[in-house]
Amino acid sequence: MDLAYENVQIRISKKQPATQIGISTALLAQWELVQETDVTVQLGHTLRKVKVMPIKHLGEIDGSGKATVQDRILVLSHKLFHSCPIPSGITFHALFRNGIIRLGPVIGILADGATPMVSKLMRTAAKDRQLLIYRFSPKDVNWQEKLVYGHYRLSKKKENWKSGPSPIPDVIINHIRSRKTHHSAAFQNFLKNLRQFTHSKLFNTHFFNKKDVHIYLSSDDDLHPYIPWTLTEPTLQSVNDMIMYNTAVFFKPIDGFFGYGIYKVSFDWPNKRYVCEASFKGSKIHRTYQSLQTLIDRHIDLSKYIVQQEIVLPRYGKDFFDLRVHVNKNGNNEWVVTAIGANVNKVKNITTHGGWIKPGQLLLKQLFHERAEFIITEIHLVAAKIGQALETGYDCAFGDLGIDMCVDKNGRLWIFEVNSFPGRHIFKHRQLEPMYAKSDQLLLDYCQYVFRQSAKNSEYRQRRTVIPYRLAPIKNSREARMPSYAPRVAGFA
Repeated sequence: MDLAYENVQIRISKKQPATQIGISTALLAQWELVQETDVTVQLGHTLRKVKVMPIKHLGEIDGSGKATVQDRILVLSHKLFHSCPIPSGITFHALFRNGIIRLGPVIGILADGATPMVSKLMRTAAKDRQLLIYRFSPKDVNWQEKLVYGHYRLSKKKENWKSGPSPIPDVIINHIRSRKTHHSAAFQNFLKNLRQFTHSKLFNTHFFNKKDVHIYLSSDDDLHPYIPWTLTEPTLQSVNDMIMYNTAVFFKPIDGFFGYGIYKVSFDWPNKRYVCEASFKGSKIHRTYQSLQTLIDRHIDLSKYIVQQEIVLPRYGKDFFDLRVHVNKNGNNEWVVTAIGANVNKVKNITTHGGWIKPGQLLLKQLFHERAEFIITEIHLVAAKIGQALETGYDCAFGDLGIDMCVDKNGRLWIFEVNSFPGRHIFKHRQLEPMYAKSDQLLLDYCQYVFRQSAKNSEYRQRRTVIPYRLAPIKNSREARMPSYAPRVAGFA
């Protein structure tokens, strides 16, 4: 029998025997079930075997007297309801296949606490969503009982929380954003138990490092032309060659984030010296050296950095900017762009980190006029390919990503970095703020997609987006980024 996917109301009856489940006429016909059929009710990882009983007089069973037999309703006994366990007032999706009525989805947000981001996601979920959602931490899981001590947001407006036993989720969104926690023995043990004892789908499990991201993206023939000249295994000679050709380069920590630890190194030709610039915790570094070796010995451990050519950023007035692109998976397992923000900062800074947000599409239209729509379309296609390439490379699923891009003065698109735990600062601009809720809605749509796919007991496949050749601004070649007269140096990709 094909999978039937319906929204159902859950009713509780003290008169209903614990060994039975009442099913309305509409659902009996949809699922082709008859009285006394043995079925299994599943919520999360909790399973209960019961017999099917048609609902003939709903008012007599649940005391409401308001429903009709044509409504999609399941009536559970008081004992069955609390053994699952199911919070009251929940409307679920019901998936029926191979004798199993699967209720859900049960979504767990793995978090260190009630952060604003988690609270806002749960507030979005409370708006007309047929699902059960709660937050929890690894220590809240009882593996022996297959239960989680979940924390529920009771009010749509106020921070009112209630905690209690909950079924292990079908889908888990990882919101733990501490590298230290991710590397801890407790977290790794949680992941091990999750794989061993559950069928839960967990996504956003990896912190990216810049070296891996570069390898995965540059290995994709469609994306390679958008990657700046990068040294993943820099040496003194290869770095010097890059500086001599590009005038300036950026040293980026492999495990860095938020722009921390970035150095800009350039060569002052008139004075024949190297210039080192950086900004750390509000203090700025600006020093010159006669020798690149001395500069690196003083500031940089090459084994912990990648080196990337400088791309001259476009100007917005007297300032410069790059792009922050937020992408989400949707309910069809497709990567879509949710928002494009322009991060603007003063040119005296070496990067745009710590700047202010403007609507990215607005700035692109002001600068590139009729070419802007072409560039925006290209951003959408490239962003989708980035999501696919990283899911393939890391061999896991992601629900959303943050991508740093740039369009240079010639209208050429470049990829700088990708973040697996994107912040929400681009949504602070009033024109982009509505996209915050859209991002959360897409994340929940993707959770429901994963639930439906897992119910079919088949691996969900990632859809691929092919970038048309006409949208690629340059030749699709691994040599496309390096001019014929550029030095062939170790580590060039």
